[in-house]
Amino acid sequence: MPESNPASSIRQDLTSMPGLYVLAFYPHFPTTHASDTNLSSTRTYIPANNVPCNTRSPTSPASHPNLLSTRTNRLVNTVSGRLPSDTIGAEAFLIFLAEIVSSFSSHHPDYSILAGRVYVTYHHKRVPKLFSAWVLEHADVFLDGVVHFVRQHAEVLDAAIIHRRDFEFTYRAMQMFERSYLLKSGRELVERLQFMFMRVAVGIHLDSVDAVLAIYDLLSTRKISFASPVLWNGGLANRHFASCYIFTPSASKAGDATGNFTSLSALWAADGGIGIQAGDVPATRSATNGDHPGLLPLLRVYDSLAAFWSRSSRHRSSSASVYLPVWHADVKRFVLSRTNRASSLFRFKHLFPALWVPNLFMRRVEADQTWSLFDPLLVPGLTELYGTAFETAYEAYEQDGVASGTISARMLWEIISEATRESGTPFLMYADTVNAKNNQMNLGVIKASNLCTEIVQYSSPIETAVCTLASLCLPRYIKPGGTFDYDELHRVTKLVVRALDRLVELTEYPTVDAAVAAFRTRSLGVGVQGLADVFAFLEVPFTSDTARTLNRRIFEAIYHAGLQCSCELAGTLGSHDSWFESPAQQGVLQIDMWEADTTGSYDFDLLRAQIKHSGLRNSMITAQMPTASTAQLFGNSEGIDPYISNVVQYRVLSGNFNEISRPLINSLQKRGLWSEQMRNDILACRGSVQTIPNIPDVLKEVFKTAFELDPRLLIDMTAERGPFIDQSQLFTLFIASPSPSVLVSPCV
Repeated sequence: MPESNPASSIRQDLTSMPGLYVLAFYPHFPTTHASDTNLSSTRTYIPANNVPCNTRSPTSPASHPNLLSTRTNRLVNTVSGRLPSDTIGAEAFLIFLAEIVSSFSSHHPDYSILAGRVYVTYHHKRVPKLFSAWVLEHADVFLDGVVHFVRQHAEVLDAAIIHRRDFEFTYRAMQMFERSYLLKSGRELVERLQFMFMRVAVGIHLDSVDAVLAIYDLLSTRKISFASPVLWNGGLANRHFASCYIFTPSASKAGDATGNFTSLSALWAADGGIGIQAGDVPATRSATNGDHPGLLPLLRVYDSLAAFWSRSSRHRSSSASVYLPVWHADVKRFVLSRTNRASSLFRFKHLFPALWVPNLFMRRVEADQTWSLFDPLLVPGLTELYGTAFETAYEAYEQDGVASGTISARMLWEIISEATRESGTPFLMYADTVNAKNNQMNLGVIKASNLCTEIVQYSSPIETAVCTLASLCLPRYIKPGGTFDYDELHRVTKLVVRALDRLVELTEYPTVDAAVAAFRTRSLGVGVQGLADVFAFLEVPFTSDTARTLNRRIFEAIYHAGLQCSCELAGTLGSHDSWFESPAQQGVLQIDMWEADTTGSYDFDLLRAQIKHSGLRNSMITAQMPTASTAQLFGNSEGIDPYISNVVQYRVLSGNFNEISRPLINSLQKRGLWSEQMRNDILACRGSVQTIPNIPDVLKEVFKTAFELDPRLLIDMTAERGPFIDQSQLFTLFIASPSPSVLVSPCV
């Protein structure tokens, strides 16, 4: 196609084409098949979004000749009808065509891949294909070591790049990569997707070309994803790779706030997801006489500070979760701070309230007893306790008469439930459980989590807890026979742990307090994305016994591999600085704290002995994060969550379009049930399949949405993988009708 062409000529060319697949793919097909030029074979190159090519269903629009003809004609007619009347350039035409093709994704998700391939064609036209030349051209943005490494290994790195893998990504994924992840010079794109994967790999492993190629291949084939800060900054001079921070402000004096503002600003400037431990901040006062004005005025300033940094952030909005003990005197106003009932003075947009809840409170809710609220200044040391010690001290303070007030525990729970129904907050974390299963209990009591509640580590006014994250893309471990490849998951987890430990060393931490904690504990967070996809592709109901077995075995494999790798690293590089007197040093692992049985797939007794001999390089290894952004990039369901719906709506420039779940379509096609009428029925039911007569009951069980599953069973599954997670899990409870009575009833 020439660089520019009258739209009328392009319209004529389109109507003469045998199909738009040729337009999108013919020059770019991989050459691993004999019939590259055969149009009917193009369906071979339209992969399922989440599974390896050799495991997906061969059924696609191209395998239904009538559908293919109808869609091709409709595509041609749509493109022809919407072309502008004046001249259009080749690149502008590719963008226009990708938008049109993406609008057909409501008919089949293969069109998302097709649109992505059109867009990748445009994407590749703008950036040269030689990685080494590209790095040298833009050497000023890279670490000096990266440039030297690329010069030294140019031929190997250039040969390893496989640009055709870009064609596996959807249109929306490519747009997200280009908008937020790939490098630009001003507004001009200067980086290919495969270049990003390679620069991340090179930036991590400057000491080993083999390790670089291994990480590149895992990223390029979508077996793993690092968290967004690593994708943004990998290999670059800006070495901010940590995802999560837990900040403890100095709370005793009002003058301390100035230093806190500086530290928080630095964390937000580094695009960190922040948790703030506010349990020691005094209760709000109307008249201070020079004393600390209290919690809510301080949080108002924090909210404004986050708003300021949100306007200057390069990548994402600045926000924080604030953790408050449920006994704090300001708890009622704090709980309501994101609802319409909050006063305008203390209604927060960038802060998310979260409660630190002891078991004693829940017992008093169940018994409908009174709950006492305290100003932290009047109950010194209470935040440093948990379990029986906390309960003893709490009840002693009650007896001393120093409470700021009392409230029915059940009434406070109702206030919490009503706020949750309205705003989704407060988040809830259970203090006694967190601390009873704390890998860092030799350091002190954990009082807070991070922005998304999956990181639980010790922090203090002189130590800001830090964690660096990565996730394993579970659908890529489904084997051709429809079984799960635990051995490969184990192997890859070890490579990811090695990479994350390297990142701990390479990161430029935004504050001294963060650097102190990072190097002292070397905490990592390895989690997953795409758990719901695995169950759906294997046609396993989400809460079935088979799914629960898969759930346990997947997380057991990750946990064992992580421990084994960290032990091996400790044998060569030394243990983390907080190893002495840690639970693991005394032979107590996370599975022991849970008193959990393992499946017998791995010898944990042998591993425990090896750990006692060699140590661990990392105090924390596993955590389950949300993966909201990276799951969209790599084409997987989010984290551990079930599907919210079997229909997802996407927004593109040409409008909003619904896309039906690929595993659902695969299952229907396999049974000869996929049709235009079936598509319309699913859309009419807003993504639920429970009332569609022609769908078999077995598939109705498999494709229940989050709101159709029993939430108690989801809680059980969360608990079943808990023994294999060092830190915590972002777990969302899905309630179809969240009335106050429903939200309160489990506890009363």
